[in-house]
Amino acid sequence: YAQKTTEIISTVADMQVLVCDMQFQIIGDSKDGITNQRALNKLTGNSMLVETVRLRKMMVIEDSKKDFAGCKNCPEKNACDVNAMISIPIIDGEDIYGAIGLYAHGKEDVKRLMEKNKDFLEFIHRMSELLVMKLKETSETKKLKETVKQLKNNSCNLPFEDIVGSSPAFRKVKEEARRFAQGNSGILIQGESGTGKEVFARAIHTASRNADGPFVAINCAALPENLIESELFGYAE
Repeated sequence: YAQKTTEIISTVADMQVLVCDMQFQIIGDSKDGITNQRALNKLTGNSMLVETVRLRKMMVIEDSKKDFAGCKNCPEKNACDVNAMISIPIIDGEDIYGAIGLYAHGKEDVKRLMEKNKDFLEFIHRMSELLVMKLKETSETKKLKETVKQLKNNSCNLPFEDIVGSSPAFRKVKEEARRFAQGNSGILIQGESGTGKEVFARAIHTASRNADGPFVAINCAALPENLIESELFGYAE
């Protein structure tokens, strides 16, 4: 989504655009593009976007090699053809997620960038708001999926490490249960009431290859005999 946003800004402004996250990784590049298969490049400390994230404010630089300290100290300044830049942070209240930068190369681009910098800044600001909205939407979707997964699994996430016991017999039972969890057979757990049979069943499920599937605890003693089969396996009309 960040790459698509970058391409839209670049098309409208007819200039090079970069988008970085708060770790200063390039997540949008109108020149080289970003794909899921490509490793993300990281910006150097001389970058205007890095400065924008650190200062949490927009920047307008008319003569980059003269007015911006990062360009003066950049080891690649002689090979760089960027002459003017504007950038704006991707920010929402106290939270900052990265920055968007617009780069002018030729004299005509510099002139257009400076003459319309207010319009460009307003446009980039609106696009940054869309990025924040998309990020929040993705975050909420992830939380909902995790909640659904927990509900489907009957909140079954229980690692063996959470079962406390130090006696030799108890440690032996835990190791056996951990080993059985790697198989694919049905497991019978026997013990008196209150000894933790269901706790072990949950831990075995969590450690098994079926951990992403549902865990359903059924008290068979509470069901009439003629209903147990349909409760466990369903029924046909």
